[in-house]
Amino acid sequence: MGTQRDTQTFDRKADAEKWAAKTEERMRKGTWSKVELEPEPAKAPERTFKQAAEAYLASAQFLAKKPNTRHGEMHKLKPAIEGLGNKPLAAITSTDVENYLAARAQVMPLRVKRKVAAAEKEGRQPDPELTEARLSKDQRRLELAAISAVYNFAKAQKWLDTNPTRDVKRPGSSRRTRRVDDDEMGGIVAYMIELERLDGDERPYLFFCLLFSCLARPGELAKARKSWLRHDIPQIALPSDEAKNADERSILMTEGFHRTLRQYLATTPEECPYIFGTLARDGVTWRPYNYAVPWAKARKALGLPGLVAHMARHEGISRLFERTDLSDGQIGGLAGHRTPQALWRYKHLRNELQRPTIDKLHTDVLHAVDRAITNLHPSRSLRPGERLGDNQKAPAK
Repeated sequence: MGTQRDTQTFDRKADAEKWAAKTEERMRKGTWSKVELEPEPAKAPERTFKQAAEAYLASAQFLAKKPNTRHGEMHKLKPAIEGLGNKPLAAITSTDVENYLAARAQVMPLRVKRKVAAAEKEGRQPDPELTEARLSKDQRRLELAAISAVYNFAKAQKWLDTNPTRDVKRPGSSRRTRRVDDDEMGGIVAYMIELERLDGDERPYLFFCLLFSCLARPGELAKARKSWLRHDIPQIALPSDEAKNADERSILMTEGFHRTLRQYLATTPEECPYIFGTLARDGVTWRPYNYAVPWAKARKALGLPGLVAHMARHEGISRLFERTDLSDGQIGGLAGHRTPQALWRYKHLRNELQRPTIDKLHTDVLHAVDRAITNLHPSRSLRPGERLGDNQKAPAK
């Protein structure tokens, strides 16, 4: 509500007091005539989630991200804008976000809808597995991350001071840390050889053979360009704008595989810029290799549900910890990780390879029991200044 106010200036204190007394008297009698109402500050219109998302997508913060990241976030925000778009940004609660994710869990993926529609159009009964398919936890987790990005942007703009997604439990991702044993690895690569025999296409074998041995992310390898290939030291030089951590990195390969790869590239169309390229439907445009198709065929043929291509990278890094003496820094450099913390997920080593450690612990337990029973300890036989050696045994009883 506004306030009444009037001000004047006087040369003498007595005149000011006289004026103040008269003004106060008029106010008490209700005959106040000079009224100035202080206007309420103009209220900014409440932004909806849709308006905030559109502002975020046009912001310098969003445009500074890599093209693939921008494309992914734009795609993930579309359904969020449809589900939450008309609600005031500040009124959306964590419960609203949870309800949105629950509703998304019942949605059939678009690519599955297309396959079902195509089958029905041809008069075929759709595969029951297709009709039961729903959005994955990974998809919903990424949508939640996109919603959170909008709220973080809004907080930076001082539009609000809370982010309701912080109290929402993230949908679990696929178990990409699962180990891949030799039989599974061999079966996958052997299946790719069979695909080459049937289709005359070398790409599946070469791609997955390299993937299992070079520690690259499958997406990085699929987008690798011929111009990135180096011949002096066989490698693919991944530029910083294509690497996940924005650091230049080399995807190393053996001399033998490098020769095989060069022989393959000599047979590929010159206009294809990718080492492993896929020709688009228009017959002109080249795109990164669609490795998901042969991978899905191999997984189905070998009965390996839940196995994703990224596990090849995970398996390779884990084997470096198991079978080499490389330091964490060296392994991090090969894998493209900046911090030791990022390597912890690869350190769940196979139990059978930990037997020497368990043997050592067991020996320590037996020695401790021995000392407790005999009341003897090697340190008690030491002379002043003498240290206990690694191979020093307890004195004979």
